[in-house]
Amino acid sequence: MTDRLERAMKTLKEIEEQLKGINVQRAERRAKEVEDEREEIQERRQRMLERQEETERELERAEKLLERIADENDDEESDQELALVETITELEEELADRQERIARLWDRAHEKGEHFQRLKELAKSRDARQEKLKGRKDKVKDRIEEIKKARAQPETGTGAWGGAMSIVEQEAVPVYGRDGLPVTSRKRAANHPLSISNPGSDHNMANTTAYAADGGTFSGAEAAHDVANALGISNYSTGNFTTYTISRAGKSFGVQILWAVPGHFDHVHTGVHLA
Repeated sequence: MTDRLERAMKTLKEIEEQLKGINVQRAERRAKEVEDEREEIQERRQRMLERQEETERELERAEKLLERIADENDDEESDQELALVETITELEEELADRQERIARLWDRAHEKGEHFQRLKELAKSRDARQEKLKGRKDKVKDRIEEIKKARAQPETGTGAWGGAMSIVEQEAVPVYGRDGLPVTSRKRAANHPLSISNPGSDHNMANTTAYAADGGTFSGAEAAHDVANALGISNYSTGNFTTYTISRAGKSFGVQILWAVPGHFDHVHTGVHLA
């Protein structure tokens, strides 16, 4: 292992440790927030209980006063008596409402206590889950990019160079990539020595309805057959200059896949031209 690789591994480990620390701090901070909120709820509940006791004492005094007034005057209801009844009714409604709110606060405090424990448990498994999701998201993003690129490409047999370019770039060049062949040549200027020596070449820019791409290799038989299969050519064989006919977008194209012929022992040539 080189020094550079060792330093990179050390740096990566430090970053991972820092990220773990950040996650722990975040979980601890959230747990503290939950606990503080739970304590606040309990304090509110205590204040409401104290207010409830005061209301109950007020209600008791009002009921005793009403009882005394009623004993003094059994014949008819006085205005004071009616006012006390109204006050008692309001106090009873206030008691019932507050009791309901106290019960809700009690439930919330209990839930916060359980939530506090759940946060601790979730914090233990969050890192692994996030890492797994990150890997999945990266794959999905890559696939989305592939789909976008594919949609942005023209239908094979259409577009530049009479439609030949889309056939070569979308059907043959990906085969080079899968087989580990770098693209070593595409179109060449009309005044390029190879264009001058072979003016009919699909590489020659003077041929405006043709296109070609070469894949560099010293062992190209398998790649040549793979390109032929990708283009739908079933009777392909190496070692000759045969031109095969394919159909794309309602048009006919001539195809040459050259390997093991003069000048083609260090690359596989795929040339397409409008027939």
